[in-house]
Amino acid sequence: MKKGKTEESYLTSKLERFNYSFYFLGQGMTYVMCYSFLQQYALDAGISALLFAGVAFAIKAWDAVNDPIFGILLEKIHFKSGKFLPWIRISILAIPLSTVLVFAIPSGLPIGLKVAWLVVGYMLWDTAYTIGDVPIYALSTAMTNNPAERTLLISRGRFWGSVAIFLPMFLLPLVRTSLGGWTNTILVFCSFCAITMLPVNFKVKERFNGRGEDKKDPTLKEMVRYIVKNKYLLIFYIAFLVYYSFNISSTMSIIVARHCFGSEGYASLMSLALLAPPMLSALLVPPLLKKMEKFRLFMLSLIGMNALCVVIYFVGYQNFMVFLVLTVIRGIGYGFVSTLLYTFIGDCCEYGTYKTGVDAKGIAFAAHTFFTKFMGAGATALSSVCLAMVGYVSGEGAVQPATLPGHVWALYCLVPVLGLLIALPIFRMYKLRDKDIFAMTKCNEGLITREEAEASMSQKY
Repeated sequence: MKKGKTEESYLTSKLERFNYSFYFLGQGMTYVMCYSFLQQYALDAGISALLFAGVAFAIKAWDAVNDPIFGILLEKIHFKSGKFLPWIRISILAIPLSTVLVFAIPSGLPIGLKVAWLVVGYMLWDTAYTIGDVPIYALSTAMTNNPAERTLLISRGRFWGSVAIFLPMFLLPLVRTSLGGWTNTILVFCSFCAITMLPVNFKVKERFNGRGEDKKDPTLKEMVRYIVKNKYLLIFYIAFLVYYSFNISSTMSIIVARHCFGSEGYASLMSLALLAPPMLSALLVPPLLKKMEKFRLFMLSLIGMNALCVVIYFVGYQNFMVFLVLTVIRGIGYGFVSTLLYTFIGDCCEYGTYKTGVDAKGIAFAAHTFFTKFMGAGATALSSVCLAMVGYVSGEGAVQPATLPGHVWALYCLVPVLGLLIALPIFRMYKLRDKDIFAMTKCNEGLITREEAEASMSQKY
């Protein structure tokens, strides 16, 4: 096919974009395994719901130190082969290996040692994930200075990220027993993850990493100022921290399948219905953004998918096919939300540089990784507390209270909606728009003056 004008203006090749985006498949699968299945694994291993909730909160103390420190290291450490790629190469083995470790608690250990193993293993995985997650998103800003091309890179990455959510959520419940249990299954999946993360080693280039001869590394004071002055980065992350901390449905798919629909195998169909549509949504984002402002599409999708949660609750779990159809429709909105979320981070980076004159994308993306993991831990901890409140009994095959299905269904459908209602006023404070970000980017690159940038913006920042 003949290249169009848009393709010709891109600095990256199709192969480079594929190699970059394919990393998200393996990396994302490890996140889903820890986020969506670790709670069930711990409960099956005999760790109580309340004890696991305490573990989820406790390890966030490590996150509070780990992610900011790595953001500073990313800005300060100079590798000859690049600013971001060397860290990503380390993560290709570190992330899969640490994921296996988390799910390899020896069954004969007493509860105290099981908890200790879980905490140490999760801290190692958490560190490895940070080493990969912060640079891979920041890398999109180093590969090109074209905002549209950056959106394309992130959209392709989120396509594979959607596949990454789908594969373990769909396949793991189906094959876990036949593969010999949790540890063997995670080992097989993580071997595949390592393979899919490898292509980012080849043909991917850093072109704009802020490390030119005339550029100085930002000081710690400048990095702090970059975050403090970046109000839209803070607004966006606080809103999503609230929303996703209540998004406990992703951690409860096996529990709902077992106790509402009668079999763990239904979790695979639930995941198929929710997570197949986002693969299409991720590909539709670039053309849709030509007709609709990004934030508007994002908010409409977020509100729509949560409205369907309320409908699903009242429909009930007695008719599984109706539930599947509604979940497929909800999945379309979920795909738009999950894809667009990551494009706002690059926008906030450009705003931060525009406001402060400091290029510290590593710090901004470290904040992204911190909040992402904090959201996941918050949702896991909240769902564990909720399960304890409704009388869930730990241990695989344990007898549960007769009232459990109705309580689990209410938690699964309605708690995320409560999170959105709390987060909506915060989201309304986010004012960055696509046209203005484009002007800021050109100003940050020195292509236009600050006066020219402000003259073309829709509002004053």
